[in-house]
Parts: sequence; structure tokens; C-alpha cells
Amino acid sequence: MATHSGNVTIGTDTETARLSVSGQVNQMTLYLDDASYGNMIIKHQSGQILDFCNGNMSQVFGTNGVEKMRIVHTTGKVGIGTSSPGASLEVRGGSSPSEFRVGGNISHVAKMIVETNTHYQDLEIVISRYGYSYELIKHINYGGTSGGSPGGLHFQSNNGNDPHHFSVYQDKMYIGGDSNTPTFTYNLEVEGTFYSSGSSMEYKQEVQDYKPDTDAIMNLRPVHYEYKNKWKKFGKRLANNNGQIGLVAEEVAEVMPELAVMKEEDGKDVVRNVDYEKLTVVLLSEIQELKREVKALKEKN
Repeated sequence: MATHSGNVTIGTDTETARLSVSGQVNQMTLYLDDASYGNMIIKHQSGQILDFCNGNMSQVFGTNGVEKMRIVHTTGKVGIGTSSPGASLEVRGGSSPSEFRVGGNISHVAKMIVETNTHYQDLEIVISRYGYSYELIKHINYGGTSGGSPGGLHFQSNNGNDPHHFSVYQDKMYIGGDSNTPTFTYNLEVEGTFYSSGSSMEYKQEVQDYKPDTDAIMNLRPVHYEYKNKWKKFGKRLANNNGQIGLVAEEVAEVMPELAVMKEEDGKDVVRNVDYEKLTVVLLSEIQELKREVKALKEKN
């Protein structure tokens, strides 16, 4: 109904605006004939909810009269915590840290999907701080065409112009180096220094001289072999496609168990590898013993 003041109320006698509606409304359509004048605002008694503003029909969402999100009409960009988004989606935190959180419950998997319109384009996630952009994650397709292979993920902490620090491509990993296009020859390739374990006295106890059994050393059987097709990826690429050389882990476990590396499979420990690095300690001890024997023979003669 229309009131003497020119305002219209539906379902209420309280005038709060030109049109006030109270009660259950399944759908309401408002048409602003000339959008160049003023805003079209939908409000709740608790504060502003939706504002088609400034004559350009940008959509503004807010709570308690404070703008929280804006969709810019001219660009389609979305701003959360900012009224002038500079990207397709820009999130600002104001005086508090910005958070973008994707969460699920115990019965659903949480996902965040970022995609390009063609599967062979590069995709980057960049951190910007004080005007400097730092590439955090970069997805590159090494196929080179729309039918190419899935791309790799590259992680780095410095400026995007610097080499990649950590790269993953399919089932391969590359660390270090100065190449923007690592070859991914091996499942794990490290270009630079590599620290695997400590040998300081600080880490050890019950330290004693090691005297390997000479007969045991002589019973180690060097072999020449090829990996089965299923395990071809275990072998290194050798010149002229030569076969592999080494020891058989099960035989080493019987002769010198201190060199046999165990692995848990189906709840049981099984022998699967040889600690070739520590084999040098065995040989060093044997060489020292031979040196002492040669010296004693020389002194005797």
C-alpha cells in the first residue's frame, strides 16, 4: 500500500525506505529503469546485504553496513576485502592477515582447483610482497603441444627469474641446478650437495674399532646382471648400455649382515639392498691390515 509520505509498504506498516516488504517472499524482482541514478540496495534490518552501485551495476555484498565483497561490472573481477580488485580474484585482510581456506569434513575431501582453458598452458602461483613477486609454484607442460604430457610442478623460494629449486614431473623429482627445463632422467636427481646422515661422534655411542672377517670379505660375490623389466628404473644409465655390476643383497646378508639393508614388506623385514657406501669402510679396514702385514714383512727381512 502507498502511504501519505509516498513510500510503499507490503505486509508492514513500518516505513523504512521507498519500498518496505515484510513476511515470506519466495522471489522478488526489482527493475531500475535508469541505472545512472543512484544505487539499488537490498537491506536487512541488521545491515546492508546487496548493493548495485554507482550506476555501473557492480555488485557489492556486505554485513553490518560494511562492504565485504565486490564484483566489478566492467571487468568481472571479484574483490574480497577490497573495492578495487586487480586480479580475477583478489583477497585482502585489512588489518588482520588474509586467509584463503579450503576445508572439508570427515566424509568429504577438500579440494582447490586452479585450471587454465587449455591443458598445455603454464600455470603459476605467485607470492607478492612489497611490490616484488616471488614464484612459489609453477606448472609447466613439457609436451609442448595440446597433446603433450602432463606438466611438472616447480617450487622455489626466490624471485621467479632464478632457477628452480625443487621440481616434480610424473614419478620423477629434481632438486637444485640452474636449468629451467630439467631432464628428469632419474626418479631422484640432485644437482648440488647432498646430506643424507650424520657421522659425528655426537651421534654415536659404544664406538669400537671395526675388524671385518677376512674370510667373509672373500666370500662376497661380485656379479654382472640386468634388472628385470619391472625394475628397469632401478638401474643407472651406463655408457654403451652396459649391464649392471654389484652384489646380491640376500648373499650379502648371509656373509656380512652389517652391509644388508632391510625393508618392511607385508609386516615382515626382508633384505632388499646393499649398503655400498659402508662397503668402503670394510675395504679400508682390510687395506690397513694389509699395509700393516706388508710393513711387518719388510721389517722382518
